[in-house]
Amino acid sequence: MKKILILFCIICLSAVLFVACGDSTKQDTDPSKAPATNAPSSAPTSEPNPTAVPTATPEPTATPEPIATVAPDLVDAIITNFSQEDESMVSFKDCEPWVEQGEPFLTVTSNVGDINFTIPFADLVDAENYPLIAVKYKVGYGCGIGAGNHFYAVTAEGGPKGEQGWWNHPTIVEDGGWHVLILNIKEAFPSATGLWTSLRFPSVANQDGKFYIAWMGAFQTEADINTYDAAVMEAYGNLLVADSAPTEKVEKKPDVVDIIDDVVDFEDYSEGDSISSLVGMMDPFLASVGAQQSAIHSDGTDLAMKLAFDAIKYMNRGKEGLAYTLTFNIKTDNSEANFGGFIINFGEENNEAGQFFETNGLLPDGQGSITGKSGIGVTFKKGGNVRIYVITYKADGTLGYISYDVDTGFDFSADFGTIKVTDDGKGTIVFQVNDTQFASVKYSNAGLLPLDAPSYCERYYRDAQICNAAGEVVASTTEALISVTKSLGFGGRAHTIYVDDITIKGE
Repeated sequence: MKKILILFCIICLSAVLFVACGDSTKQDTDPSKAPATNAPSSAPTSEPNPTAVPTATPEPTATPEPIATVAPDLVDAIITNFSQEDESMVSFKDCEPWVEQGEPFLTVTSNVGDINFTIPFADLVDAENYPLIAVKYKVGYGCGIGAGNHFYAVTAEGGPKGEQGWWNHPTIVEDGGWHVLILNIKEAFPSATGLWTSLRFPSVANQDGKFYIAWMGAFQTEADINTYDAAVMEAYGNLLVADSAPTEKVEKKPDVVDIIDDVVDFEDYSEGDSISSLVGMMDPFLASVGAQQSAIHSDGTDLAMKLAFDAIKYMNRGKEGLAYTLTFNIKTDNSEANFGGFIINFGEENNEAGQFFETNGLLPDGQGSITGKSGIGVTFKKGGNVRIYVITYKADGTLGYISYDVDTGFDFSADFGTIKVTDDGKGTIVFQVNDTQFASVKYSNAGLLPLDAPSYCERYYRDAQICNAAGEVVASTTEALISVTKSLGFGGRAHTIYVDDITIKGE
């Protein structure tokens, strides 16, 4: 069906205005836009007074003008756009979508968790006839899409599926302006079969951050996309405006502690306790639930945390300059296709939920995917091999990384090995396994990123060198994202790790 069903419905219902499915306290202060209502007052009424002077008949409240729509026959496409009449069609998790009165776009505000929302197309989409998906979007200034920056296919035959080919990790511009994202269906989602029904979006990782969608459509050509977008901007350009950028960088300062001192051995839990049942109960760790495949595991004598497609984040964040030592025992399933390991000294921004089971898109699944939007990570590979990496923010505004693969000499798939991480708080982090050093990271040059990096407002060390056991530099960067504050977390992405006896000490 090539008619734009949603637009047709909006026109038919233009005399009707429903309350938004978002926060009911959000009201337009312009009386001329107040919705008419025939609902009786909920307050009790008194008996009529026969001597009372009758009041004048009130003027009826004017029905607000509906938002105009772009002509449905402008291009041959299947387009979904938004008004208060149809916002409830959006399904969501850990976020809140609504359409403000008088605004021709959807606003999605993030909470904390596996944040995503799903928007249906106005009709079933056949990729043979409509090979392109386009989305008009804006990321709120200073916000960033989370590490799990995935768009998922949803078709009549299934989805969203956490399988390669059913999701895509496109570049999202995070400058506070409106942009059009174009995806070739067959190239971006090669495994998705059947007629498309919906598209699942990630939302911004920042708690209370906002993501805006003006329209979504399936098109035949990029020329049609450009034609439609030009018509939208002609009709609503005064409403689809970019966020105002500040004239100077304002530093975000996360809450920190002066001392960290915790020991976690998981002996207070019971074998089989699922990670979803432990959310909010794992002090001093925050459980971040992904596929809910993780649980407390027993080897017959000891309990450990099994992480398979979930993560845990230490809830305390150490102050700048804090020297600390982290030790823990770890065993892995001998897989190197996906991330399974730990990450340290990442910023609070873009990592609020600690979704360290999500790839950040720098490497696809099947190629040793890594995680995090800042910090230093260690992912375990086969046998005694590990990869140490440092996340970078490149001059072109994209994430990158430097890394070093090293054989530690201990087979983590055969037994638990003891990892020790020592940050002297002055510029050097040493990594050891069973008291033998296998690498180090040196960091320096702390500062704020420039204004054109709006989703990074904390201070980071920008210079970093990864060194081998002999202290020789094997990789370096001047674009590092190593937080000046101290943090840590563990995660697995279709790569099982067993973590136990975590000791964190620093002052």
